[in-house]
Amino acid sequence: MALSFKQQIICRWICMALSGLGFVCYCVAFIIPYWVYIRTDGHVLRYGVFSVCIVTARSMACGTVAPETVNGVFVAAQAFATLALLTYFVAAVSCALTLCWPYPWSRYFLFVCGGSALITTLFGGTMTVLYIMYHVEMLSSLQFGFYMATGSLFVTPIVGVFAILAGKATTRPKEDNSDDGSFLTLRPLFSPRSSRWKRQPSTPPPTSSTSLAVTSPVRVSVDESMTSHERDRRITVSTITVSPGRFSAENPVTPSQILPMFKQTPQNRRNENARAHRLTSF
Repeated sequence: MALSFKQQIICRWICMALSGLGFVCYCVAFIIPYWVYIRTDGHVLRYGVFSVCIVTARSMACGTVAPETVNGVFVAAQAFATLALLTYFVAAVSCALTLCWPYPWSRYFLFVCGGSALITTLFGGTMTVLYIMYHVEMLSSLQFGFYMATGSLFVTPIVGVFAILAGKATTRPKEDNSDDGSFLTLRPLFSPRSSRWKRQPSTPPPTSSTSLAVTSPVRVSVDESMTSHERDRRITVSTITVSPGRFSAENPVTPSQILPMFKQTPQNRRNENARAHRLTSF
């Protein structure tokens, strides 16, 4: 499947928009402590991935999760959440670089974006499973931070598959070799269907030698009893254009001036010689 250059640009913009929006949502969810809450005597504990807040009736104190208060499952969830954040960042940056670099780098960045997005899906899915396993008894108290993170992770497989397919369909733009060996893309200024796109007739450059252009047939009546001098004076041609020339309609052209300018075949030359011999033999 080959895409045009405009379609390739549209695919890159779609990849960048999806990956950028998903990465921003995941970053916000990664920071906020609104994944799950636990109600205890007189206060509420709000947990995130690395942050925790203790909310009372009069105050709220926030900090990081202490390692001694959680088990290995939660630590593993934190590790996979961090790896998902890094690979998500690589995918978003790679999709953005496809708009800044020409072929073939744009194609390579699309493959990097697709691969990073699929790896993010794997890390994020593992993190989600481990986090739910740690808070399995509090699934009814999940908050919007958890749903924001999982929702942003649902975008990554779409971005991954779409970026890989767009990378396979990305081709080199049509180029033309110029005289200096460089590649230049040629585009017409006007459409061939436009009324302004008209081929102008080419005018041959003037030459220094005399050239004749007969514009209409020439009728000549010659009496065989005339001498060659009388025949030259009898024949007048007014429909011959000479450019640039020493002849014009006011200056008649004699056959002795015209005949050398036309290419004759050997057979025609022999016929002319025989005719001239018959005329001079009388």
